[in-house]
Amino acid sequence: MAAVLGRAEPVVSEAQRVALVTGAAGDGIGRATAERLLAAGMKVAVTDAGPRRTARVVGELAEQWGAAVAGWQLEVTDRAGVDRVLVEVTERLGEIDVLVNNVGINVVADAHEISPADWDHVIAVNLTAPWYLSAKVLPSMRERRSGVIVMVGSVAAYDSDALARGPYAASKAGLESLTRTLAAESGGVRRALRRRAPRHHRHRLDEGEYRLGDAQGFAGTRSARTAV
Repeated sequence: MAAVLGRAEPVVSEAQRVALVTGAAGDGIGRATAERLLAAGMKVAVTDAGPRRTARVVGELAEQWGAAVAGWQLEVTDRAGVDRVLVEVTERLGEIDVLVNNVGINVVADAHEISPADWDHVIAVNLTAPWYLSAKVLPSMRERRSGVIVMVGSVAAYDSDALARGPYAASKAGLESLTRTLAAESGGVRRALRRRAPRHHRHRLDEGEYRLGDAQGFAGTRSARTAV
C-alpha cells in the first residue's frame, strides 16, 4: 500500500469521502488501496474488468465495511461504460473525491515483435484510460475545490528491464507526464505532485502468468499524485 499512498494517513482524512479505484479486484495494489481507504472511513467504489472477481472481492470487503463498499464491472477502455459507472457511483455513493488510476496491463516482447493491436491496447489501458477518467472527474473536483487523483506508475518509465519495456514502459513514461500536466493545469485551485521511490511489488506477472485482458497492476510500481 505504501507504494500507492506512500504514508500511513489517508489521502483525504474526512470520513465518508468517496473514492473510486480501478483494477481493485485483483491480488495487488488495487485491492490493498481499496482496503486502506475503507479503513480510513471512506466509501469506496471497487471497479475491475472481471465481473466475478469484482463481486467476490466486494462481498469479502463488505463483511467488514458493509455498505461503504460497492462494486462495478468496468473495462476502462469502454468510454460509454466509464460514463455510466461514474454516474452510478455518484448516485449511489456521492461525488468522487479520490480517483486511483491503478489498472495496468503489459505485453512482454521486443519492440519489433509487438503487434500494433497489442501496442494500442496497452497504451489505451495504461495511459488513455487514466486520462479519460481524470478528465471526467476533474470538473467536479475543481468546482468543489477539493479532490485527489492518484496515478500508479512504474520504475519502467525510467529504467526498462526484461519484463517492463515496450508499450508498458512508454505508457508509464506518458503517465508521469500526464500527471505533471494535470497538476500544472490545476494550479489555479491548488497543486500538489507527489512521487514515491521505486519499489518492487510481487505479482503473478512476475511468474509469467499474464494474459492480455488481465487488468491488474504490474510489478515495480511507483506513484504520482495530483491534488486539486
